[in-house]
Amino acid sequence: MATLMLLRHAKSSRVQSNIPDIDRPLNNRGRGASQKMAQFMAEQGLTADLVLCSSARRARETLDQLSPVLIGEPILLFDSAFYRADACALLYGLRAVTKDVERILLIGHNPSISDLASMLVNGGAKEGINSMTRKLPTAALAIFSLSISWSDVGPACATLDRFVTPRDF
Repeated sequence: MATLMLLRHAKSSRVQSNIPDIDRPLNNRGRGASQKMAQFMAEQGLTADLVLCSSARRARETLDQLSPVLIGEPILLFDSAFYRADACALLYGLRAVTKDVERILLIGHNPSISDLASMLVNGGAKEGINSMTRKLPTAALAIFSLSISWSDVGPACATLDRFVTPRDF
């Protein structure tokens, strides 16, 4: 059984004219939220074999907060294509993953992360599905189980096991 964890990057500082969007850092609230999610992941024993992360600074800084709890040495892939990718592009990225990878953590942006989560879900934690499809806030984590290989990932192929946000803690 494969596991896919979709994480929206944590809260970043506001858009400033002198900082390109891709270079916006996390703000204090975002760092705190990332730490809460890291603690949750550690308590739940959530690990990843592969981390697919947007190259945007706020996504990388979100990953930095999680790195201490990622047991072992997951393969880290920072992809500039994930920065502006839509849900379909993220889906194609997942399909390219080799079958020896069991657990993926994908860190990205809205609306693509939210759209991908809604596209993949086919049952599971009903309350989580309702919350997730209403709003995927910053630093929210959707955890899916898949009984297919990554090359077969497509619409309505995953079961939502859990949906958590920093406000849950």
